[in-house]
Amino acid sequence: MLDFVSKRKWFFLASGIIIAAGIIALIVSGLNLGLEFSSGTTMTIVFKDTVEQGDLRTALADLGHSNAIIQRSPQDAFLVQGLALSAGQNERDKEKAQLIDNLQTKYGTTIRIAEFGSLGNATAGNTTPGNETAGNETLGNETQGNATSGNMTLALIFGKPVAPGDLSNELETLGYTGLGIEQTTLDLYLVRTKTVSTVEQVQIQQALDQKFGSMDYLDFATISPEVSGQRVKYNIYAIIAASVAILLYMAWAFRKLASPFLYGACAIVALVHDILLMLAVFVIFRIEIDSMFIIAILTIIGFGVNNVIVVFDRLRESKVLESRFDLATRVNMGITETITRSINTSLTVLFTLFALYAFGGSTIHNFMLALIVGVVASTYSSLFIAGQLLVSWESGDFGKLFSWLPIRRKQS
Repeated sequence: MLDFVSKRKWFFLASGIIIAAGIIALIVSGLNLGLEFSSGTTMTIVFKDTVEQGDLRTALADLGHSNAIIQRSPQDAFLVQGLALSAGQNERDKEKAQLIDNLQTKYGTTIRIAEFGSLGNATAGNTTPGNETAGNETLGNETQGNATSGNMTLALIFGKPVAPGDLSNELETLGYTGLGIEQTTLDLYLVRTKTVSTVEQVQIQQALDQKFGSMDYLDFATISPEVSGQRVKYNIYAIIAASVAILLYMAWAFRKLASPFLYGACAIVALVHDILLMLAVFVIFRIEIDSMFIIAILTIIGFGVNNVIVVFDRLRESKVLESRFDLATRVNMGITETITRSINTSLTVLFTLFALYAFGGSTIHNFMLALIVGVVASTYSSLFIAGQLLVSWESGDFGKLFSWLPIRRKQS
């Protein structure tokens, strides 16, 4: 039997260092909150021609968005010319949605479409100053939403590599013939800025189109301060509710043992430890925290409490040995009996998460990363934190946890 409990100070210190680093990073740079938790607008812009990040930043500053956060992400894409679409905006959007659905079914990956055209006769949503009428803005000689599709170029952005010949054959199968397909790399930018109105969205598109050539929005989303505040509040409520439910369940499950709420409290501390480690990693590396991060937290809470219960169950089963062994010995016995099972289970989950992180596409990278960190943290805490907390609590030695450090007071 290995003696883990006697090394608990090292386990506490390792976690404390990471959490302290996260707190320092939080104080220095704050949280990199996603749009769901901070009001503002995020837009994903893709350009047909090469655009330097500094030039884009200058252009946005000239439009009144000097504090915009800009991230560049070059994307491999296919430029498709000659693909006949309806002239009407609504019909064209439906046809593009159907094309996306067909290609995603074929290739099993996410696909996004950008639509390029000239300002004068093709870019949907652009308006000509001085030539606007209510409800019917004009595009030079074309009515908005009725641009001539023959001058359009579509950019297909796939979530995984696709052979040009394979794409050409698939488009022909779908009834699109006589196409010109060019494989290229496009400049894609994720821009986060203050709240942008619908009118400003059009103005930004016009200005960037005129300065850099054809561009399109892949995504455009705005969250108000009221909505973001409510989401923060409700997510905090969800985490608190889950923690209280776990505390009550643990107290009931271990009701036949002395101090059943102590087991629940140790489990909650271990879960808070997992959450703080996840948060520390995201804060230190400035990874965006969005609603998927909260989902990851709730998932890890369930995963972590399961691991803790496995260890605590060994203590409950070994209650008959209580007269022969002290709590520290029984905790060591419980960890020794479960460590192989816990590590094997976590490794199985991690293999799946790493595969999804590598091949699941960029849209789920942060979610998968949060789960990976959470699984590692929960496995560590269930084996090396929860049981040791139980021993420290019952032994009354919390005030002595760090007494071995050089800064301890010398005995007189």
